[in-house]
Amino acid sequence: MSLTAIPQPKQTSKMQAFSVYNAADIHIVDGANFGDTLSFADDLILDDAYMLAPDAALHQLSITLTDAGLRINEHGETGDASNQLFVDCSLTLMSHMGQTVEAIVLVEVNSKNLAVSIYLLPLASIQHKTKYSLIKIDRETAEIKLSQLAYVSFAKGTQLTLPTGEMKPIEDLKTGDQLLTRNAGIQKIRWIGHSTVCATGAQAPILIKAGVLQNDNDLVLSSDHRLYIYQHDHLVGHERAETLVRARHLVDGKNVVWLDIGYIDYYQLLFDEHQIIYAEGIAAESLLFDHRTQPSLGDDVAKGLSLHKTIYGADMEISKTNQDGDSILSSLHKVLRRN
Repeated sequence: MSLTAIPQPKQTSKMQAFSVYNAADIHIVDGANFGDTLSFADDLILDDAYMLAPDAALHQLSITLTDAGLRINEHGETGDASNQLFVDCSLTLMSHMGQTVEAIVLVEVNSKNLAVSIYLLPLASIQHKTKYSLIKIDRETAEIKLSQLAYVSFAKGTQLTLPTGEMKPIEDLKTGDQLLTRNAGIQKIRWIGHSTVCATGAQAPILIKAGVLQNDNDLVLSSDHRLYIYQHDHLVGHERAETLVRARHLVDGKNVVWLDIGYIDYYQLLFDEHQIIYAEGIAAESLLFDHRTQPSLGDDVAKGLSLHKTIYGADMEISKTNQDGDSILSSLHKVLRRN
């Protein structure tokens, strides 16, 4: 597997970014709607064949979740800030080689409630110079699939710490197994999620190389995953001793890098409450039950859980506003040597 570091734009902790194509760059090259571009579910016809325009490229669409739904923010490469974003449908496309790709259609709406742009969020790689026939239009699961992209996830093979001190690969765990947590002792796993997702662009994972944070092995996890640091002397530029830093804020292009690897097998862990667990020896958060993740978990899993119930709030986070990944890492190294 080829691992390639890729540059990423600066983001704040309240954002989530997706890699999308503009619908205007996706043309129907065969079928009933020949010559048209990608549109809403109501306008789509099964068996139409689509192809990317020669200059079509993925763009970062940056969003913020509000009580009123999704809104575009100014930190992305496409879309108008403050416009609303709606989830229209999910599509299944099949290439002439029989390979299937799932994607989500997103619609940008302005203050006058008019649709101004349509985007395609691919959940796997779409190739240039390749025809893709539309074989399924699904209005029911699109929101669920989008919420799964908000998961904090560990890559397959990540070893987690058991109550005995032993470590076990995440894919070998099952619901009801126990893990060691930092603040709540031994806790049972309520739910384990598994998905294979597109790992490129804004959805690319983060690699923390072995030894960088006193981890024996490489750690690969989702970019918005928050790591827990306890600091005695506030060396990381935060007033609290207990601090959280998102994996993407540690990227220095050398010891912590973005990975463009095509696809990745991700696992998620949910407890009765939001926890800090140990992955390859690094303290990292479990899945938080909130408005973003709720749609994909189902009523059985979510029964009895409270939204946003956590002691690890945003006030504990280290902002990257005044520091780059290299300076944060340098500070963390000093913290770890003193602990």
